[in-house]
Amino acid sequence: MREPRTTLLTSRMYKLSSTSSPTRLWSIMTPSKGLPTSYVVRHSRRSPLRWLLPAAGGLHSFMGRDGPLITDSGGFQVFSLARPSDADGEEMKSRRATKQKGSEGLLIRSNEHGALFRSYRDGRSVALTPESSVAAQKKLGADIIIPLDELPPYHVTRDRLEASVQLSHRWMARSLKAHLADPREQAMYAVVHGGVDREFRERSAAYLS
Repeated sequence: MREPRTTLLTSRMYKLSSTSSPTRLWSIMTPSKGLPTSYVVRHSRRSPLRWLLPAAGGLHSFMGRDGPLITDSGGFQVFSLARPSDADGEEMKSRRATKQKGSEGLLIRSNEHGALFRSYRDGRSVALTPESSVAAQKKLGADIIIPLDELPPYHVTRDRLEASVQLSHRWMARSLKAHLADPREQAMYAVVHGGVDREFRERSAAYLS
């Protein structure tokens, strides 16, 4: 896998760094040009980091890291804000209740345009679209950016899963269009969808490739 700063062998794990600060021993254990580090876009939308990071020269400069960095679109984080439902597994239900301190959920709606949710910081409405997600990742200056996608709960009907796969494909097509309009020295990697349905995953992989 080639990207602007290095060449990586796959498959590969990466370290999640939601606030652009690798935790515990990871900053010491992680070679600067080896293990990619991921940063989550949603966490910067209603945070002082949205001003600090560009002023600091982007993620690499802010983190003091010259190795590869990946930014996530925020899709999974938005999905995790939804109100717990019977379609969720027990683990996801408990995590959502803990995060939201209640059962109402912070996701207002998700549709063709994108997702609208309430910030867990101040309750204000935040819109996340394929285009705004790409723009945010461009501003952060990551090496690899991820297109916006929808992540439905595990126990959904096959029809609902298929609709989600198709929506994610349309969102990712819009994300790619926004990326190609201003590629810079960044790579965009798509995310295969379809849950555990082999047919849908094969169809998604074929479409995205």
